[in-house]
Formats: sequence, structure tokens, C-alpha cells
Amino acid sequence: MTEQLALEIPAGPPPSAPAAVRVNEVVVNLYTPRATADWWALYRARGPAARFTIVTTSIPGDLVDVACDDRADAEWLRNHMIEQGIPKAALRIVNGERP
Repeated sequence: MTEQLALEIPAGPPPSAPAAVRVNEVVVNLYTPRATADWWALYRARGPAARFTIVTTSIPGDLVDVACDDRADAEWLRNHMIEQGIPKAALRIVNGERP
């Protein structure tokens, strides 16, 4: 009987899964100071459109996913948004897709 040898190919690090920060604009627009809501509006207007996905739409504000390369980037972005005054309750990290 012959033996088959399996090649051991190093796998390397697993590819990082894309993630997104989900922003509840209703909370941002209605329950934060005007300067914070303005910051978010400018951030959304100036960012590349491919990064923003509207999950649901409503009159006071949308539920928006901001695409990130991986969970670490999403956590950094969420923390940055919190520093800008967006309440933690308005932000959630979700699994996303790269645009």
C-alpha cells in the first residue's frame, strides 16, 4: 500500500471579517446637542458613499451602517464617535460586508 503525504501549507492568519458600526440617527438627531448632530451630518456627508449603508429609513433619522475593515477598526470608530458626543446607546458593532 502506498502512503500519500499531505502537504503542510501554513495557513497564515485568518482573514479578518468585515464589521460595521450601526448608528441610530434618531438618537443622534433628537437626544444629543446640536453640535454633535452637526458633526455626524458632516461626517456622513464627507465620507465615501460606499462606506454608508442605510438599513432603515425614518423621518427623524435613519439606521446607518458605516463599513469598517474589521472589528478593531469598528471599535476604534465607535469610540471616536462616543468622544464626539454620540451616546453609546446609539452605536452598535455588527458584522458587515466590504463595499
